[in-house]
Amino acid sequence: MPIIDDERFPPHPRPDSIRITDPKYKGIAVDNRYIPATDLLTHVEGSSWTVEYYSQVLDRDITILGQSLHKPPQYLQYRHIGQLELKVSQPLAATQEPNTKKMGYKGGANLYPVLIPNQGDVFVAQVDDGRFGIFNVTSTERRSFYKDSVYAIEYEMLDYATPDRRRDLEVKTIQRLVYVRDYLQCGQNPLVEAALWQKLVKLHSRFDSMLKTYMKQFMSEEFMTLLVPGQPWPTYDAWLVRALTELFETTASTELLAMRQLNCDDDPSMSCVQLWNVLVNKDPDLLKFVNQRAGLAWTTRFTRNAMFNGIRWSGIELVVYPVDVEMTVDQELVGIEPLTDSELEPTTSRAGRLEDLVTTQALAGLPYEGAPLIHPVLCDDRYVFSRRFYDNTEGQSRLELLVGDYLHDNTLNPDLLDVFCETWHAWGALERFYYTPIVLMLMRCAIRRA
Repeated sequence: MPIIDDERFPPHPRPDSIRITDPKYKGIAVDNRYIPATDLLTHVEGSSWTVEYYSQVLDRDITILGQSLHKPPQYLQYRHIGQLELKVSQPLAATQEPNTKKMGYKGGANLYPVLIPNQGDVFVAQVDDGRFGIFNVTSTERRSFYKDSVYAIEYEMLDYATPDRRRDLEVKTIQRLVYVRDYLQCGQNPLVEAALWQKLVKLHSRFDSMLKTYMKQFMSEEFMTLLVPGQPWPTYDAWLVRALTELFETTASTELLAMRQLNCDDDPSMSCVQLWNVLVNKDPDLLKFVNQRAGLAWTTRFTRNAMFNGIRWSGIELVVYPVDVEMTVDQELVGIEPLTDSELEPTTSRAGRLEDLVTTQALAGLPYEGAPLIHPVLCDDRYVFSRRFYDNTEGQSRLELLVGDYLHDNTLNPDLLDVFCETWHAWGALERFYYTPIVLMLMRCAIRRA
């Protein structure tokens, strides 16, 4: 006999099941966000095949025939797209004509929606025996009705790329473009004018060397940060150092990766709006609130608490500090006086006077004719740039005018940027210290916006 009789106790109540909705109802979740297919273009099916593509220039009076050696150039014209990437879906299959026994190839591929392929387009690519063949597009098909859609093409080899056929394609080419795959991954138009792309490649090759040279010139091994050159005491510009970490990847240079940012944040005046905020945020409206003047302040002005790793205990004597900045109520209560009369020491150009360097440059045909290439950093009492830049008046240097184009999303002239690359090594130490990061910023913008 059990000790406890279960029948004498009532059963435990069961919780009622909560029914959120009728089981017969099936909801429909709709995501109305538009995600461009170009964001997924790097995942198009197929193996990559780099070709030289010749897209026909068509109008209502031109029929689609493909390459014809006997057709005059005025009746058949091409746009040459170099280094275009096809995603092969059907590998090349060898064919043979029964009468002539001539060998050929057929295949198929997917094409990014960077252009609309047409029947009769041709491209030059390497075939399996090491020679180059000329392929004719025999059919094209758009894969979907969406805004961004890839194209499926089929092609067959017309002939090997003989000198006559090569010459015929070059004679009938009216525009030369280059396909840049990196631009496609970033959502930009990957087709760039060939002449412009050569200039951008030159700027890109100079970017890394200029940044590394700049960091080696102004990096202090003792303090492991950048110091303002030409000053009687170790001088630190916290605004410039912070801007470098925001403008460029730290992995671009070993010195940039190891560079220290010293703590100056305990002083509210250091958080004022200044030129580097305008450049980093690319916001021209901030110029209305920017603090235009800067001087030098002793590091004893900053916190005495060594726990905060402040600049006071770093060994650096002076800090670039805003002049005539609006004081906070806390600063007024403590009795901190604003800066009024301290300045950086000027430096000379490595090639002599800066004026002599600028006037001897070959600037003919470049934008802003008559304007000097750069102004000295200390040409007036304004921080980095001259008063004319902040007031947007006449007399600005070409660098200041180019920065204005950058802030207003205008096209940046690569030839003018190339002049800066050719001459920056001969600028004065202060000009190299402050202007080189700005030139590098403009170079990167020109490369990415092409």
